[in-house]
Amino acid sequence: MTARLPRVGHGERALVLGRTGSGKTTGAVWLLSRAPGRWLVINSKSDTMLDSLGVPVSYNAPRILAVPEDARVMVATPRTFDPDELDLVLLQLCESGRSISILIDELLYFHNASGRAGPGLMGLLTRGRSRGQSFIGCSQRPAAISQFCYSECDYFAIYKLTLPQDWQKLIAITGKPALRKRRAPFYWGWYDVRQDRLEEYGPVPAADLARRFA
Repeated sequence: MTARLPRVGHGERALVLGRTGSGKTTGAVWLLSRAPGRWLVINSKSDTMLDSLGVPVSYNAPRILAVPEDARVMVATPRTFDPDELDLVLLQLCESGRSISILIDELLYFHNASGRAGPGLMGLLTRGRSRGQSFIGCSQRPAAISQFCYSECDYFAIYKLTLPQDWQKLIAITGKPALRKRRAPFYWGWYDVRQDRLEEYGPVPAADLARRFA
């Protein structure tokens, strides 16, 4: 293990990939706890841990923008799973120019049936960096999410995956076969794209999470 700990910095992007139950949501929350700035958590799967992280807010851009700026974390649970409606809120937040970073618990909900990302998600990934809008996106199906999610990311957190096509997509995009590795439950790899460096980590410390969100 290394002394360096993963961190998503100002304006940076990370993907957290792993099958259901692999630990990816907890890992994403740990990354959020160490990330600077103000965050909106989009709790698309109604996860109780995510619900507890911050101020509850309607998934509506004007209402999110109206929350006082001393709220470090806001948590929104969408009431619809129409990808166009979900994406429109992202587009409005991105175009607002405000430095609100985004954590999406499941990126699949922001893709249409053909696997295409909407203009809001694409705008956040391609233009949000210059506005200081950081991004953490989770998915249990790497094969089904847009290439933009990969090409615009600085880091990949990789938990256990099952389906061969998920590994194939991840390796084809990154060109790094070493990302595929047999990992113990809740263990994960952290790939830094710019440094071309893969490091391995054990389970995220629950006590550390509780302290950071106390």
